[in-house]
Amino acid sequence: MTALHIRAAAGAAILAPLICLADTRFENVKQSYYAAMEKETARHETAVNEYRKQMTEAYQAAIERAMASRDTKGYDALKAELEAFTSGDTLPDSSEISARHITLSDIRPGRDVVRISPIMQPKKCVAEDQMLATLIATPLKAVNKNTASFRVVEGIGNSKFVSFEAATSRGQYLYHEGFRIKCGPNAPPLQATFEIVKGLSDDKGVSFRSIDWPQYYITVTNNGELWIVINPNKEAATFLLIPTR
Repeated sequence: MTALHIRAAAGAAILAPLICLADTRFENVKQSYYAAMEKETARHETAVNEYRKQMTEAYQAAIERAMASRDTKGYDALKAELEAFTSGDTLPDSSEISARHITLSDIRPGRDVVRISPIMQPKKCVAEDQMLATLIATPLKAVNKNTASFRVVEGIGNSKFVSFEAATSRGQYLYHEGFRIKCGPNAPPLQATFEIVKGLSDDKGVSFRSIDWPQYYITVTNNGELWIVINPNKEAATFLLIPTR
């Protein structure tokens, strides 16, 4: 064996454990990466499953409300959307909704304070009750006046539209959650932003279209609750904005 062969053999003997160590480290890094990816995938699947669970429960609650109020159109539409949601099919596109727009020339966002009354029940108005939006009778009792007035402001989720802030409780807005209209702080911006369109049943009134669920409108149910509903009863989804000052 020549000196060159001896040096080569010695070098190989030295490199062998280093290569083995490098292989071991690479394998460890690879296994750590795979383990991290599995954890991330599990977290993602958990989040997706929780989202699907919450959405399914919200749909089911809305379907039950539609049944209780005998809203057959709303019931059928919600059932179809629930089936589409659970099967992964595409939901109806908002471009299919033909809402008639109006300008806000008569409304001064940030300055107008209004009462919101259903056009079919003008002697009642929307008020906050235990962080839920509900109808109460007018004339208002002293205890209700502060909960039944809302300031029309620029949309907190999109300044092109509007939000309704409690007149005496800054930072509390009307918003939808689980399809129910609520009133409180920390409202999700898009869920607290609505587009004002011409009244679905009467041009003298207005209707409020959800921004993040653009085929849904704020609607009054038979028991005086407010929900966002697809293909609502047009009268139940038409309101009057009555300035309070």
